[in-house]
Amino acid sequence: MRFALVGPTLEENLSLEYLVAALRAAGHEASLVPFAWDRDLPRASRAILALRPDAVGLSMTFQMRGRSFLALAADLRARGFSGPIAAGGHWASLAAGEILRDHPALDFVLRGEAERSIVTLAAALAGQGELDDVPGLVRRAADGTLRESPVPPERLPLDELTPPARDAAPLERIGIPWAPILSGRGCRGRCTFCSIGAFHRLGRGPTRRVRAPERVADEMAALWRERGVRIFVFHDDDFFLGRLADDLERIERLGEAMAARGLPRVALVVKARPDDVHEEVVRRLRALGLVRVFLGIENDSAAGLRALGRGVDPQRNHRAVAILRRHDVFTCSNLLAWEPDATLEDLRANIDLLRAFPDNLVNFGRTELYEAAPLTLRLASEGRLLGDYLARDYVVSDPRAELAFRVYRVALGERCYPLDGLVNASTSLGYDAALLAHFHPGARAERVRAEVGAFLRRLSGSLAAWLECIVDACATATLAAGSDVARLALDVARAVRAEDARLMAELRALQAGIERCARGLPEPVAPRADVPRRGPRRAAALLAVAGGALACSKSGTAARNPPEAIPPVVPAEVDASGGPGADAEPADAGGASEAVAAPIDAATESDAVVLSISTDVGPWQSCPANAHVSSFILGVQLEDPAIEARFERFDATDGRVEDLYVSPDGRRAHAMFRAGERRGVQKLTAVFSRAAGAGTLVRSQQFFEYGDGEATLGPDEYPDVECGVICDPMAIPPDAVLDRDDEIVFGKEPWGLLEGWATNFTFSAGLRSDIEGEVVGSPAVECSTGSASVSGEWSMGIGEPRPGETWVAHDAPRVANRVFRIQFDPRPRDGDGRLAGGEHKCTVRFTVRAGDDERTYEGSIRIHVADDGTVEIGPARPEPARPEPGRGAEGAPAPAAGAAAPEPNRGIEPAAALRPGSRAAAPSSVRCDDILPLPHRYAVEVRCLADYGEALLLEALAPAAGSFGKPSFRWSASGGAIEAVDGGARALWRLPDDGEPAAAVCAVSAHPADLQVGSYRRG
Repeated sequence: MRFALVGPTLEENLSLEYLVAALRAAGHEASLVPFAWDRDLPRASRAILALRPDAVGLSMTFQMRGRSFLALAADLRARGFSGPIAAGGHWASLAAGEILRDHPALDFVLRGEAERSIVTLAAALAGQGELDDVPGLVRRAADGTLRESPVPPERLPLDELTPPARDAAPLERIGIPWAPILSGRGCRGRCTFCSIGAFHRLGRGPTRRVRAPERVADEMAALWRERGVRIFVFHDDDFFLGRLADDLERIERLGEAMAARGLPRVALVVKARPDDVHEEVVRRLRALGLVRVFLGIENDSAAGLRALGRGVDPQRNHRAVAILRRHDVFTCSNLLAWEPDATLEDLRANIDLLRAFPDNLVNFGRTELYEAAPLTLRLASEGRLLGDYLARDYVVSDPRAELAFRVYRVALGERCYPLDGLVNASTSLGYDAALLAHFHPGARAERVRAEVGAFLRRLSGSLAAWLECIVDACATATLAAGSDVARLALDVARAVRAEDARLMAELRALQAGIERCARGLPEPVAPRADVPRRGPRRAAALLAVAGGALACSKSGTAARNPPEAIPPVVPAEVDASGGPGADAEPADAGGASEAVAAPIDAATESDAVVLSISTDVGPWQSCPANAHVSSFILGVQLEDPAIEARFERFDATDGRVEDLYVSPDGRRAHAMFRAGERRGVQKLTAVFSRAAGAGTLVRSQQFFEYGDGEATLGPDEYPDVECGVICDPMAIPPDAVLDRDDEIVFGKEPWGLLEGWATNFTFSAGLRSDIEGEVVGSPAVECSTGSASVSGEWSMGIGEPRPGETWVAHDAPRVANRVFRIQFDPRPRDGDGRLAGGEHKCTVRFTVRAGDDERTYEGSIRIHVADDGTVEIGPARPEPARPEPGRGAEGAPAPAAGAAAPEPNRGIEPAAALRPGSRAAAPSSVRCDDILPLPHRYAVEVRCLADYGEALLLEALAPAAGSFGKPSFRWSASGGAIEAVDGGARALWRLPDDGEPAAAVCAVSAHPADLQVGSYRRG
């Protein structure tokens, strides 16, 4: 049997590597296919099918990504894969019945640990056994009911497992290879929020098992000799045994075994409960190389600890942190501060922990509700559980604590949630500083680590101060309808974004210092203070040459985002403090494009062609620490409207271009580029063919290949890293109604990008809810351009809010039943990636059987492809009024709920009453449901469209905001001046002259009681 096992690969996927090894040891073929981000779905499908597997296994451990893996299974079916598809992992094991009931693309779920069951399943599928003999297998019987095989009488001893199949090269930190390793499975804890216990109880025998220390040392020695690994990250749920004597004996044996095998100086990373941390245990582990502990504090209020079933008190938390600090072990934690019964006093207790131990960087958040966890079951019994097995949520019982979370999520969410946000990036910074001191001891390393420590303490102090500000405000707020809390959230968000711009710039400098020290490079020479900034005359000249917009890039390297939406209206004048226009000649009415001085020769490298390349990064993915990636996002645009030319191709000295999209007018294109196998400096070129045989325009970018399918974004091996945008995950409400066509209702999938420049997207189609009968098979889809396929039935019906109500989780009524997800690609079938402009439509036909009669129901949805490649779906939309060049839009959408709009050029420092640490008078009128509905509704992305030297043209994108109403936009900046243009979604930011890091902030309101914030940092 040939298996393809699919799962996330942010780091080594140790679970799948064990399964691959088990299958290979039994004589089967097995390969691991990465599926780390939702955007990777088409590529993951292609990679799976290219392997021609007999069966596919999906690692569905986390509920947060459950929909993604279910969509992948449906996509494989749509592409013709007919073999068995099985799922496993914590979430799939604990929600097996619901998953198999609602998702016919899946055939099996393997519950619990699967090293034994997947081998037995492979044998049964090969005709060498029966499915009923596969332990823990859940499947559909012939009558449609679910059938589960019994679990084995005992689990496999961990020391008998085949070592994991580590096919990929090891990852590195500060140039040192590292690897995950397992010394035990299961946890002795009884935490109410955790599903680990429920997962391991699916099998028989003890739920907590450990490997012999000698066998662990054998694997460590093999990893060092064969792969150069010297950093060992233990993936045990809990590294310790729960009894001091047992822990000391195990550590002693591990140390002796490591010494006997000749291991060099190594670093160890473990997870621990606070009651595991004892002075002698930490001292001995420190001698073996312990550098980092992920400490499961979870909460530091007595009530919160009881609610979460932690079995410790706050004093034990404090003692554990103090011991680890005395032994110089870097410590990080999460605080589930907003557990379902949290109060403001509980929140203050958690803030006090942050102030007491500023070196122990923590992140604040809510409790994720896992399937079968005791807390999830309790909330269900109390009628407080929102959502279903695909997405769980709750409302904190104390309305003031709930309100504090909603303000926190708006004001501090960008700092605390994304993987590359300030808090998570700072945690990585502290970890790297600890590794530097461990592997490169000396005065320089200690100085760098001291600087990092001071930075982390400042960040902790800032986080505590802002949290206190929010909690104090919500403590005395009147719980009634009003707008003051929305104003509070926005003011804090503005100030935090400005602060984060400065802190992030400092963090990058500290990280660069760590990397230089680790590589033995000298300290950088301080930049000259007398180097002038680019003046307004230079900015105006660049504006003229580019025909009105320049991509936000530096020295030809990739922009933060590909230039996919250059605005049709560009402000023509900016004052002398802000950039273009100050010393430039007045432009004619025809626009700046007429300023091109001379024709461009054939095959000319032209500034009129803007080429942007960035690393392929999806939602919640961090920038790669070592900047080595295998794929890039390409974006190119011909800027000058006076030049007649059309995109022809991308040329590369090595590698290949995939997923090409070209606008109907031929002036824009984007694609994916995969690195090749050469080593050294390579070049990628975008080629435009000029009209009437007048030659070509080109724009090139160099990159460095490593000879193994990876590359960096520059001509050298260590360029600046440029990454795509990081988005926050969001809870899933029902679909929004997009359009109706008689019996068929069309919906937009929440958070899906339903319209934009040249993109695949997913929409929903369902029968009107009052149509009775049984749907026969899947609906048929025909489109007049592009291609569409039914990717599977969508378990959530299309809904819409009742009059006067706001959606909360899944309470909206359904207006359609038997809803199916439809994936649409706007490129013509069998074409070369060039879009067909104009009006098109997709027609969906349902066949319904009622008794002995069958009837076909049909509906169509409009799809419009503009000349510039913008794809719109659904009803025609009125054209927005355009402002005069250089001026803000008159009649811009009003601020939410009557809140006073900020002045156009206002800085974003908060009012004195809102500064960190103050205990000022709180807002006077607040109601949770009316002011800030449950957050996570949509993300706001602010991207740069054009760089004029002293001014940036920014755009705020919130694709899903339209599901909740017509969004309004409010802009502000921490320095310089900012003014809304083009209806408010775009703004011209005149940068401050001091060159210091700064931030622009856009607050988006899609409902009078709603607020989300996005920002763009300079520096």
